[in-house]
Amino acid sequence: MQLLKKVFVGAVTFLGIALAPFTATAGDLQQQLTSESVIETITKRGKMKVGMSTFVPWAMRDKQGELIGFEIDVAKKVAADLGVEIEFVPTAWSGIIPALIAGNFDVIIGGMSVTPKRNMTINFTAPYAHSGMGIVANKELAGDLAWPDGYNSSKVTFTCRRGATSCTDTQKLFPKAKLRQFDDSSLVLQEVVNGNAHAVLTSFPKPTLWQAQNADVLFNPTLEKLTEGNEGFGVRKGDPDALNVFSNWIMVNTSNGWLQERWNYWFTTMQDDCYLLAAPLESGGGWQAPIYRIMVANSKGQKTDRGWTCDLIPKYLVINRYFVAEQQTIDELHSELEAIRNQKIEMEEEHSCEEGAFSELEKVNKQNISRTARV
Repeated sequence: MQLLKKVFVGAVTFLGIALAPFTATAGDLQQQLTSESVIETITKRGKMKVGMSTFVPWAMRDKQGELIGFEIDVAKKVAADLGVEIEFVPTAWSGIIPALIAGNFDVIIGGMSVTPKRNMTINFTAPYAHSGMGIVANKELAGDLAWPDGYNSSKVTFTCRRGATSCTDTQKLFPKAKLRQFDDSSLVLQEVVNGNAHAVLTSFPKPTLWQAQNADVLFNPTLEKLTEGNEGFGVRKGDPDALNVFSNWIMVNTSNGWLQERWNYWFTTMQDDCYLLAAPLESGGGWQAPIYRIMVANSKGQKTDRGWTCDLIPKYLVINRYFVAEQQTIDELHSELEAIRNQKIEMEEEHSCEEGAFSELEKVNKQNISRTARV
């Protein structure tokens, strides 16, 4: 009996020694995963950087040039609930996943549908939206085509925005049709309106909205959803903490109805307003509004001309349709400017200590730095 007890104690001691490194390793791994998580980065920085691309009504600009839309509301609330500031990083849709992997921003919140191909490169949270694809077509080119078989022909041409889910859906639903892809989302519709393509697939409510805006040229072969979408946040691989935090945020705001309320606003309420704008004047639709300049007074009372605007046709609609590339360039310049400002702040903090180069300066500016350099 005494011998058996000694053997048992020895075995337990051996197992304790043998398992100790594994217990330490598991703890170290947990600490490493937490410290490397983008959530930790966001918390330390005090700001969440969100990659997105303009796509009505998910994200667009108002007449003051500010970003608005369903995605913008979602991203702002995520940041507010995390207790941090928000920074949007407008990015071309075709390059938004590589930009996330490169670390240009922390997360994609941009109406990105979950697909197996994308999931091989990045991870997705639980879905926070469920859009669906619809179709709008040119009356002259497609008016006599039978739905849906007539559209699955090599004589039929579709358009799509490069890298978007609509490209994959079009190829899947109409494999025999030709598909022309564009980086500029405005050209996707314009080519159909101009009669250079038969039809385009896009997420609701855009199929009905585009038809209403171009009622003399376009029609909807069907109003049924051709696909059911699942949109999620996109995060880099190997970050379980980020997936947990973002997915739980989605769960909470799905349960309390906030996400549904925002969805209804942007995809239903605002859609009705667009119908009113598109309707003919004789039927009670349309609004009359003059073009006017935006004049802003500074602290001295001097007025500065900030450009034109119109209550009927907000500036962002014109920009999103005709000046997408130019706006993209401006957005990139704004991002570079913000990066330079951050570098300046970091430099001031680094050299403003007791023995720093800026320690004796009352204010860090070009004039004071030049005077110090001459001394």
